[in-house]
Amino acid sequence: MKWFLEFSPPKAPFEIEYHDKIFSLGSCFSENIAQKMLGIGWKGESNPFGLLYNPDSILEAVKWIEAGEVDSSEFFEHRGLWRHWLCHSSLASGSKEQAIQNVENALIQGREAWEEADVLILTLGSAYSWFHVDLDKTVSNCHQMPKGLFAREFLGIDQMFAKLTSVLQKFRNGKARRRIVLTVSPVRYLREGLIASNRSKARLIEAAHQISEQMEGVYYFPAYEIVIDQLRDYRFFTEDMVHPSEEAVAFVWEQFQEIFTQATKAFVQEALRIERMFRHRILNPESPEGLAFVEKREAERLRFEKRFGLRLSTK
Repeated sequence: MKWFLEFSPPKAPFEIEYHDKIFSLGSCFSENIAQKMLGIGWKGESNPFGLLYNPDSILEAVKWIEAGEVDSSEFFEHRGLWRHWLCHSSLASGSKEQAIQNVENALIQGREAWEEADVLILTLGSAYSWFHVDLDKTVSNCHQMPKGLFAREFLGIDQMFAKLTSVLQKFRNGKARRRIVLTVSPVRYLREGLIASNRSKARLIEAAHQISEQMEGVYYFPAYEIVIDQLRDYRFFTEDMVHPSEEAVAFVWEQFQEIFTQATKAFVQEALRIERMFRHRILNPESPEGLAFVEKREAERLRFEKRFGLRLSTK
């Protein structure tokens, strides 16, 4: 008896290697996958300004990264914190000077990673774009400000195609060897309602497919289809019924590894094995057995780093 649909993602036109530098941008999937990759030794950056959900915000973030300048007049105070419309509140601060510094640091770090990246992982979450009416500017975060300050636009497929093409062209920028993984987030956005959420996802999927079919070196990875169509069970979601569970993310991560070279798959397995050793709780660290285990664990870590040339995170 089959318990779920058998489905294998189509083969990617390229492979990812463990020494590639990555840059992830967009909605939750880009964050989930990037955390797994960066956590076991990959070099790169993930969403320096926080999660981005629509092609409008993504394009504005990329323009900002390339411009590399912070305008202090764009910061505003709300509920005791100084904020920026293109940044998550985690970069906010009670001091305007500190908020500016936080954003400048994120911009510098993001710009460096963007310029050095070999692979871009781009995840689209919503076709709804929000902009500040008085400022006439796209915002990535409303910061719990009154709804009356904002207007939304339901982006069309052609609009998103143009914006995303601009993002990818900026990433390529004459570097033809750069690779792009394009995905659509499986997270439903109930704020708009299920019907509107599905319309939004449909537009994103079509825009993503058009880009992957017309641009070389762009691969559409079906994270949305794996969660919504292959797993499609509420046991694979968290309590809010919209975000994939840890098990679902792990399943998608396994499928994602099919883009990796064989050497990179070995790298992942070895990194995870040593990571488990560091998570292992030693009941008596001062005992002969405990000391021997710590010595073995450290030797395994050093052997790994010598073999692959990457520092393994042991947090």
